[in-house]
Amino acid sequence: MCIRDRHIIKSNVKTNDLQNGMIVQTMGSLELTVEVEDDDFYFIAPGIKTKIKKKDIEGKNGYIHIINEVLIPKINIVTLISGNILLEKLTSLLTSTGLVTTLTNMDSFTVLAPYDSALNAIETTLNGLSSSDVNNILLSHVIDTKNLIKDLDDCMEIETLGSIKLTIEKKDGNVYFKAPGSKAQVKVGDIEGNNGVVHLIDEVLLP
Repeated sequence: MCIRDRHIIKSNVKTNDLQNGMIVQTMGSLELTVEVEDDDFYFIAPGIKTKIKKKDIEGKNGYIHIINEVLIPKINIVTLISGNILLEKLTSLLTSTGLVTTLTNMDSFTVLAPYDSALNAIETTLNGLSSSDVNNILLSHVIDTKNLIKDLDDCMEIETLGSIKLTIEKKDGNVYFKAPGSKAQVKVGDIEGNNGVVHLIDEVLLP
């Protein structure tokens, strides 16, 4: 089903018909939960909550409610990574080391995801490492708190789940994560899932 169908309810529904906790079904097979707070109305889907900003606009064959968010349910971080064709190498490494399960079961964390090109550039180095060392490098790209770009300050130090401590550098509008053996620039930031956020980076962070 297309995104449009996720925003069409199968029956004519005015806000007077909405009750707190009510479930409504869209034509896109998305179930929305209604939340009513005072005079405000919200539709809740997995990972997203949208507010009705203008209600009960009457048309020839139904009603329109203008909302402030697109109803695209957020997916978990592992699914975000595995669905990105630029992160196939990272997906393979997470799978082979068993970290897919670890990340799937985590809540509110950050992944610094190196592009395939960055991992391919150090493939010889990775092949010469033990499985525990590879595991450590991967975990050094995981932060156990959710950190959006706006949460990062210049010179901030951040602990990872691996042995590497990272330092933030902000320069000329760019954001970098610095490790003892490398420095990575955030190329695409704030890709949010329902259990955290992913930042795409151009280098692998090494001890």
